[in-house]
Amino acid sequence: TDIRVQIIIMRDKSVQLSKIITVLALVWLTQASENDDLLLQSFRTKQRNQDFSRGAIPVNAYVVKKARESDSHIDLLVEYKGAESNFVKPENLIYKELSVNIQFLTRREFFVKINQVGSRKWELPERFPFPNDEEISYQRYADFEYEVTYTKEPFTLKVTRKGFNEVLFDTSDAYFIMSEYYIEFSTTVPTKDIFGFGERAGKFRLDQGTYTLWNKDQMEVRENGTPGNQLYGYHPMYLFKETNGKFSIVLLRSTRPMDVTIKHNDNNNTITIQKVGGGIHLRFFLGTNKPERVIRNYHAYLRGWLEPPFWAMGFQQGGWGYKNVQAIKEVIQKYDELQIPIDGFWTSRDVMNRNVDFTFDRMRFSSGDLNDVLRSESLQFVSNVNFGISIDENYYAYKLGKKRNVFLKSSETGKPLVGVTWQGLSNFVDILHPNATKYYFELFEQLFQKVPYHGIWLSDNEPSQLIDGELGLDELDTSCAAAHCYKQENLKPKSSSMVNKIPYIPGNNPLDERTLSIDAVHYGNITELEFHNFVGFMQTYICLLYTSPSPRDS
Repeated sequence: TDIRVQIIIMRDKSVQLSKIITVLALVWLTQASENDDLLLQSFRTKQRNQDFSRGAIPVNAYVVKKARESDSHIDLLVEYKGAESNFVKPENLIYKELSVNIQFLTRREFFVKINQVGSRKWELPERFPFPNDEEISYQRYADFEYEVTYTKEPFTLKVTRKGFNEVLFDTSDAYFIMSEYYIEFSTTVPTKDIFGFGERAGKFRLDQGTYTLWNKDQMEVRENGTPGNQLYGYHPMYLFKETNGKFSIVLLRSTRPMDVTIKHNDNNNTITIQKVGGGIHLRFFLGTNKPERVIRNYHAYLRGWLEPPFWAMGFQQGGWGYKNVQAIKEVIQKYDELQIPIDGFWTSRDVMNRNVDFTFDRMRFSSGDLNDVLRSESLQFVSNVNFGISIDENYYAYKLGKKRNVFLKSSETGKPLVGVTWQGLSNFVDILHPNATKYYFELFEQLFQKVPYHGIWLSDNEPSQLIDGELGLDELDTSCAAAHCYKQENLKPKSSSMVNKIPYIPGNNPLDERTLSIDAVHYGNITELEFHNFVGFMQTYICLLYTSPSPRDS
């Protein structure tokens, strides 16, 4: 089985077609199919980091040039004093000037932002639905339970809990470099009790090792502290216990791929971040000796969560390989025989026409028969929608996508990026395009007309596909659009110009392995490298808009 977190849209049967009641994240158990070897195959030459070296780059060549302090903030101008202009790769230019903004928010919360001076790089917006401080109430410095200090040469930061002299964060005596495609910094941690940096299947408390953060559709991967064992989600935060028994959280407010290396020593536990460019945005939450309190504050910053409907908390049956309605009926009957309670039944692409989204195979799965079977057992029905859209001029979802210009663009061709999913040749919705919301609204309504559902399982929105990156125009076979015609081992390995500029590859595998090209272009000229880890989040938000006229109140 493959354990994955998925998103479903819940529909209340007792109200009209347009009435939706909530959005829910569930743990979904799905069986790997006999065709999953397609997904697991990737014979492309791996990008490895064994030869990665910092060379003659000094440990920390940044110094504070100017400083301005007040009761509510610290602003610094930091300058690179090294002789080097680039780091490892010629195209990877070192940030020569940094702006550092430290803003004190509440007694136990503050943030640190470090950016290249004059940078116009895309960053996670400071507005809803993304985490933000728009409702924060500022307090006086004297009330704060923390102290933030810095050294000027070299530039370092230290965070101490007042009253205990407990060092929570300290970048001293460690590499610090910021460049176009590589950032590295380290901090000490008070104890070995470190939790977080998901999503992964492993121990709750993190052992020594390197943990990769880059959304990836991987099955049966067990975390062992080796790069590349990440799963579907991206959560660059950690909870840690202090020697005084209190707990705190640090969020690295980032969207970029990164490796996090944890080292445990008797008197010196450290966390090292190696990420692909951007900036350093840290959000600190100091807590008490009850970890649930600081977690509650962290959730409030994330803008809370949605309460699932009652039935979704029960047992859910789902799998791949149902041949017809009779097969589903037999599975349900087995539950009855074994007296196992069940509340929901999920289907995968097997109920679709040729695995194509927003379709329903009426030959094998009569909508009326399926509803009768589920209704007789008082079960809720959850249908599946994959992220790719089949390229077929006779397919409504494809024609509508072309009409509304909602497909993600290839940086190589300027046209919709072509990949391969279970549907065959596919385009992918640019989740940031202004037309994407109405596009999904229409298709969800159309699907409900075909088969009334109580929920939608949004899958493969890591996003994932069956090949690496994209197909070149010379690789398209006009005689075959099916997935089996495009196995990765038969394709030409391709690397975007962006890949060649990155000196260190988080996960030790190609960043576009079984996903989209990292230089693919979203609306607003935002690259897939910058937004990959939030594609699923934004698709969920679109569904939230579909379910609630005022998502802030949900």
